[in-house]
Amino acid sequence: MPDSRVRFRDAAGTVRTGSWTVGTPGVDGWITAAGHAYDPETVVVLPPCEPIKIVCVGLNYADHAAERDATVPDRQSLFLKPPFAVASHGDTIPSGVPDRLRGRAGGRDR
Repeated sequence: MPDSRVRFRDAAGTVRTGSWTVGTPGVDGWITAAGHAYDPETVVVLPPCEPIKIVCVGLNYADHAAERDATVPDRQSLFLKPPFAVASHGDTIPSGVPDRLRGRAGGRDR
């Protein structure tokens, strides 16, 4: 398997870019950057980039409109996501709905 590019923070807190090689040593292979080898278990793998803004196109807007009995606009919708919405290796991707609101009628705490 070919190497993959990776951004990570080392134990000293320095953000580095390197190559992630899958295989031995270790279950996850190793990361190399600036002539040094790092164990993936000892670094924090970061998102692949640090955008200042994320512009999204609503391709499945018709599905969301149908869920809410709303009309579908003539054009695709554009919306923004904050920079912290970028996920990293192993991150859990939230649904966007706070736990306290899931399954609640009208989205209210009761």
